[in-house]
Parts: sequence; structure tokens; C-alpha cells
Amino acid sequence: MAYNKHSYSNPYDDLSSKDKSVFNEGMRQIDRLDQSWRACRIHSKADEFTGWMKEVEVVYKELYTDILKINPDFVKLYNKIMNEINLCFKVKETSLGKKETITNKKKLRFLLTKIETLLRQVQTESGKGGKYIDEQEDEFE
Repeated sequence: MAYNKHSYSNPYDDLSSKDKSVFNEGMRQIDRLDQSWRACRIHSKADEFTGWMKEVEVVYKELYTDILKINPDFVKLYNKIMNEINLCFKVKETSLGKKETITNKKKLRFLLTKIETLLRQVQTESGKGGKYIDEQEDEFE
């Protein structure tokens, strides 16, 4: 029998919302964030600023709904910092096409570190980052 793309049905389509696991998507998101943070670390160590910036954008998109819940003003701050980051690049037309050069590596490193730190803070505040124990609280609930 030949495969008919119109005859396929997902067996999970019939599940009611109470039957769907929110936990699994949360774990997948944490895993995706972890992969992006690892890539940020690799790019930052190698001074691969474009790759670092792209990974920061991936993290921003992943945490966007959390950002809106925690602090919607962060979006303005993020956009302001990203505009400053873009000013650190200069695009030059060459015979081979466009060539992008970095005009201020020190400032670019500072800005990327700043935005990465802020995004890590959002991740922690959303409960998807590190868990800290209050010394005055019991460890068991």
C-alpha cells in the first residue's frame, strides 16, 4: 500500500488538554536553552561574535514568553542593546559581495556579555535556570 499523506492521523490529536504533559515541553525547552548556552560559551571563547550573537537571539526567542510575564520592559532593553551591538559591525561592499567587519571588539564583547547575563537572569527567574536553596527554609515541602 502506498503512503498517502492525507490519510495519516496523529494518534495524539484526540487527547484532551488535561491529558497532555506540560512537563515534557518544559524539559525540552531547558535542554534547548542548555545547548544554546553551551554554544554561546564556545563562540565567546573563540571570539566568534556573529555566532555568539545568533545564539543569544535564539535564547531570547526561547525565553520571550517568560520575558513578557516577568518584565515586559526587558524587550525595550534587549532591543536597545541589540541596536548597540549592530553598531559594532560595519558592512562594506566589495567585488565579492558584502563583507562585515567588527569595529569595536571590546565593546561588542561587553554588550554580548551583558545581554547574555540578563537573559540568564530571566531564565533563572522563570524557574528554568538554577535552583537556589534558602538556608532558612526546610529542604522538604
